[in-house]
Amino acid sequence: MKPFTFVHTADCHLDTPFAGIGREDPALATRLREMQRAAFDDLIQLCIGREAAFLIIAGDLYDVQERSLTTRVRLRDAFRRLDAAGIRVFLATGNHDNLAETQRGLDFPANVRIFSAERPETFFWPEDRPVASITGMSYARREVEENLAALFPSPSENLFSIAVLHCNVDGDPAHDNYAPCRRDELVRAGYNYWTLGHVHERRILAKRPTTVVYPGCIQGRQIKETGDKGATVAVVNQQGRVRLEFSPLNRMEWAEAEVDASEVESEEELAELLRARAENLSAKASPRLEGLIVRWRLVGSLACDQVAVRNVLQMLRQEAFDRRLFSWPESIDTSRAVPPIDLNELVADESPRGDLVRRVEQIRNDPAALDNLKGLLLEKAGPPELASEKTAKMPLDEILDKALRVGVELLSRPRER
Repeated sequence: MKPFTFVHTADCHLDTPFAGIGREDPALATRLREMQRAAFDDLIQLCIGREAAFLIIAGDLYDVQERSLTTRVRLRDAFRRLDAAGIRVFLATGNHDNLAETQRGLDFPANVRIFSAERPETFFWPEDRPVASITGMSYARREVEENLAALFPSPSENLFSIAVLHCNVDGDPAHDNYAPCRRDELVRAGYNYWTLGHVHERRILAKRPTTVVYPGCIQGRQIKETGDKGATVAVVNQQGRVRLEFSPLNRMEWAEAEVDASEVESEEELAELLRARAENLSAKASPRLEGLIVRWRLVGSLACDQVAVRNVLQMLRQEAFDRRLFSWPESIDTSRAVPPIDLNELVADESPRGDLVRRVEQIRNDPAALDNLKGLLLEKAGPPELASEKTAKMPLDEILDKALRVGVELLSRPRER
């Protein structure tokens, strides 16, 4: 078989409104939409650079409600670039870009093939002497509750067979249960490769004898979509075996970071702490990125009230674009932090926190218990010479103080549901 390479993407969601950020910073929402378009441009360049035979888009190319003229023109021009490079495009629609919406107002060039929504449709590559068959099915409407995978025919014999579908495999509760199907059902269908869409996290559900892949989205759209995002490059050798490569494309990254605010005593100190952490995140970020959107999670004892936290949030947002790689705070979450705690007041408290304070005081006043604790610490510290060095750096009384404060803070946190 002639070896070839193809690129698999899904869930580009071009023209996402970013409504939440738009309410706080309309200019940033506009910038994020442009970053999505830039990531899609990079996807096109990836296809050209890898000399891909074709690009497969497994649904949700864009959001239905937001379809700007800018994006429509950019899409048309991008597909024309692929056409000039001899690269085909096979497009299955999903719940956000169902077939009626996809065909509205778009003038796709001749190299683009859109799968039917009536039944699975098969195209061949190349058309004159086929090496691969590409079978897919689009959504006719937004909510598709039927198992579309069950409608797929047996794959073409003697060809590398690819199936394309926007679906929810094994009822993932984090996603709408559109076109529900089972992993074992896809494997039994006999195709060499299932190119899936709908799940925004990259997942490889199976490798042999059938490869089943969610490539994830090319650009995260919310705080739950952290980390690198991009497309999957599938390299098929002469024996029909597939090597998968992940190619990151996102220009912006969502991140969550936990920060201990126990040493903070003012909003100025909190702002400086978060600035320093943002600089640290930026220093570790890929050169590909233009920005980070960060949810800060404060832990430990927090002296600042909610007004001060809000002031810090607003100031950091105003400063976010003062550097090459912007770092915009999505929020400052204080749900895991606790107010400053007076340990002396807890001595008489009839609660787990009070019990802990009293127990530590008993240990402090019991030489035998202190010796036993010291022995345990030395045992956990490693070789004797290293253990002695560690205990010299932090006296036992200081260790007890730190452990007590950490324990009380953990007991003071609200229960997570």
